[in-house]
Amino acid sequence: MTNRLRWLAFAGFIASLAAGAVACGETTTTTTHNLCYEVECGEGLVCDPGTGECRCGSVTGPTCKAGEVCNATTGVCFSPKCEFTACNDGESCDPVDGLCKCGQTQCQAGEQCVDQVCVSNDLCKGKACRSGLVCDPEDGICKCLGVACEPGESCTDGECVKDPCAGKNCTINSICSREDGACHCMGPTGPVCTQGEACIMDTMACVGTNLCDNVVCGGGTACDPADGRCHCGGTLASNSKICEDGQTCIDGECIGGDLCKDLVCKEDYQCDPKGGFCRCGSAVDGPVCADADICTAIAAKWTCAQPCTLLGTPTGCGTDLACIYNPDLKGGKAYCAPKGGKGPEQSCVSAEDCAEGTVCLDFGDNTRVCKTLCTEQAECTTPGTFCIGKNGEFNLPPDIGFCQKIP
Repeated sequence: MTNRLRWLAFAGFIASLAAGAVACGETTTTTTHNLCYEVECGEGLVCDPGTGECRCGSVTGPTCKAGEVCNATTGVCFSPKCEFTACNDGESCDPVDGLCKCGQTQCQAGEQCVDQVCVSNDLCKGKACRSGLVCDPEDGICKCLGVACEPGESCTDGECVKDPCAGKNCTINSICSREDGACHCMGPTGPVCTQGEACIMDTMACVGTNLCDNVVCGGGTACDPADGRCHCGGTLASNSKICEDGQTCIDGECIGGDLCKDLVCKEDYQCDPKGGFCRCGSAVDGPVCADADICTAIAAKWTCAQPCTLLGTPTGCGTDLACIYNPDLKGGKAYCAPKGGKGPEQSCVSAEDCAEGTVCLDFGDNTRVCKTLCTEQAECTTPGTFCIGKNGEFNLPPDIGFCQKIP
């Protein structure tokens, strides 16, 4: 090859390099990788190309947590299952399942959430129960195998039975034994003093004496020489009574005085001071309910209502009656009442206003609305409504919720 040919080849090579070079003063373009490539966001969510995260409403919106959905109009994440959930005792709503939890667990009855830990509501602290009774931590009441005994009863072999020592007034140094209801000197195994005898501590024996000298008893009572006190129904202390102030002894019974002194009535019941028994709502003219009945006010009148099976077939109510649910009663109660006329989404004042299969719920701000009860989603037939509240909020029964429209 001649020198001329070599020169031409070299010049062509230089020209080709110049064609691909960047002119002085020019900048190169850098290609940025899009992190949203193949990322699919849910409804109302927008992918942030800088992070690849799905955000609510816009690329600057919040990132929704598990169980939350996005309202694209407001750019706010919310949980449909928690929207109407009201948690108590320090618990908070879990957006995934709508249950009130303490940390990751649900507190049991009688517990409250403190620093994300379930602790016992110690209502029994410092409470001493009589023999056989155990304090119930839910209400702090001494019970016999879960049952609160009535006044004058004791717990024997797990059952409330009439206490043979109720109202028994023993003489000084004597103690009533529940085995036989008799007053024994210095303890349940000691001797039983007869009329005219007194229990002496030093000898633990019954010694004859007369303590009735100069004792004057009122009408119907007589002095027992064993204790020198006026007894109603006989002069033997072991089988008679001592009337309280304001009472009169008539035919061996102490009449009058405070008949409600030792009587404990259930919630919504009041003791009748004239009869010494519990009435529904009013101590003066309230009805006397059977043990199984529910005491409640229907149409501003206290009534003994029959309990019933909510959403059951049959419910247990008679003709022209419906099984309604009243969340305002403690723990919520289902009972038979006249059929209400208001349907779903209509305003209500009381539980009895709503038709069967619905419930009157209080949403605050003086707003009470009839809501359709449900046990599963298929029962909410109105478009856009969901069966929520099945975790016990609004005092609804377990596994029963209500149909609510979710925006």
